[in-house]
Amino acid sequence: MRDTILIAIAGLIFMFATGIAKADTVKTKDEWKKIYADAGCNDKKGIFATKICETKVFQRTNWQSGKEQLTGFFNKLDLN
Repeated sequence: MRDTILIAIAGLIFMFATGIAKADTVKTKDEWKKIYADAGCNDKKGIFATKICETKVFQRTNWQSGKEQLTGFFNKLDLN
């Protein structure tokens, strides 16, 4: 029982710590609208085409830093 409580507390601490780290990367609604307009998502016909475009923009925007970190890691390895 004690172990379960400690694991739950550790999980809450982890979620709180990672939530704070991600809090500074939140974009406003106007920023998202501009990004979607630049990608052409507003010109799409139909709900499915619009949602697919929005998903691609969201992934590209939010996963770019992780991609850059991964690329930098492999560049530092100097596998050639």
